[in-house]
Amino acid sequence: MSTNHLFIPTVLLALTCNHVQAQDAASNDGTTSDKDALLGVESSSGVKSYLEKVEYEQILHSSSRGVEAGERAKIEAEFKVEPTKDTFFGVRVDTDPKKNSVENQTNKFELTMGSKLADFEIEVDLDVRDGLSTIGADTDSSGTFVRYNATKNLAFTLYPFNFGGDLGDVFYTRDAAQIYYIEGEPSSIPQLPPSEREINRDVVIRTKSLAGIDVKYTLLPGLDLMAGVGSARYLYPADDDFDIATTRTAESWEAKTDVGYKIGVDYKSDKVDVIFKAVTHEAAKEGGSLIETAANLRTTLRVSRLVLSAEAAYSKSGESPYNIEFEEEWLADFERANFVYTDQNGELEDWFGEDGYAYNLTLAYAAPSVSPFVSVSSLTEHYVYWEDESVHKLRTADRTKSHGGLKVYGLGVDFKRGNYTITPLYEYLVAKNEVFGNKTDLRENETLVNRNNKSSRIWLNLSYGL
Repeated sequence: MSTNHLFIPTVLLALTCNHVQAQDAASNDGTTSDKDALLGVESSSGVKSYLEKVEYEQILHSSSRGVEAGERAKIEAEFKVEPTKDTFFGVRVDTDPKKNSVENQTNKFELTMGSKLADFEIEVDLDVRDGLSTIGADTDSSGTFVRYNATKNLAFTLYPFNFGGDLGDVFYTRDAAQIYYIEGEPSSIPQLPPSEREINRDVVIRTKSLAGIDVKYTLLPGLDLMAGVGSARYLYPADDDFDIATTRTAESWEAKTDVGYKIGVDYKSDKVDVIFKAVTHEAAKEGGSLIETAANLRTTLRVSRLVLSAEAAYSKSGESPYNIEFEEEWLADFERANFVYTDQNGELEDWFGEDGYAYNLTLAYAAPSVSPFVSVSSLTEHYVYWEDESVHKLRTADRTKSHGGLKVYGLGVDFKRGNYTITPLYEYLVAKNEVFGNKTDLRENETLVNRNNKSSRIWLNLSYGL
């Protein structure tokens, strides 16, 4: 195992211990705030700097695959500097194996900044690329925006890159309105990735999010209504009968526009929270999108120390979803020249254009320092989202079937100290079909690996947040 795998968890644990000690010291004399306790400094000129957020998450044990400490860990951290109370600059690191599973290539560094002036707010999210040598806009982020607060109840927000297609919590869906297009306008679409071609190396697959605007209106104290619209331009063959699943030639290309919509309701009170959001877009088929429409409803009810949370989610998958990894420039299955998801026999998978549903119930006992919780989730056979239990990821060895319906039972506990939370979580998964691997069966041909319909895993999450 790489020493880099151990470095970040060790640093986070060290920071945890230092922060707890600082909080203990502060509680004795009352002179140190939470923000100052962890890498928090305020200069004589009033400039504040502090670590705003840290999160480390990974699977420690899985019955269906081998895992090691530090392997496939998700890490997020953000450090901020506030020259004034209305201005900030930040540095963010995002390491997520779902975005890039290659060892030591998962780190993403971002620079953020924001300012408020009168009724306007502006924030910018920049990517640091190519070994810190290039800085550019994060074109799939909704973190860049300009907001005009017209009144205390009405706000308009312009998103130049991504109008905010993320939704959900347990069933997190990332950028439900994302599209792909082929850049280079080739008359014959290549099979090999750009790095392996002798010609047409400029022909690549690009990703686009929908830029747009939304309107937010506070109807009542704690009740916000939101609606938005977005669009993105993309290139597509002008042939009327073109189908990316079966066709590799195009006489000409034309520019088209995908239009998307979103609505939302956000209600918060002392006892009840309700969050609803839905996102849809029109060109999901031509754009090779994984999702055409997604909706999510979350409710939380607090009664004394008991907290009951429920989440219901819906997805309608795209009719021709590209089989491409996150931020890659070409097909995942280029050896068989399959643009879309197919099984081992070359047949289209059975979830295209289908409706899927997912449900979760979580009951927690919210004590000050130790909060145990239990949860149960149910996913139908065609539900599509960002996590590994999605229908396009969790399939039988020959990919002819999905999990067929999945139940996930969880038991965990939050250990809290100050602004820190440590959460171990045990999950037991039961699927209708045999989709889980065998960590002791290491044969290269996955179709020969013995599989079963049950699995278990243990998660660990360490988090700090102001």
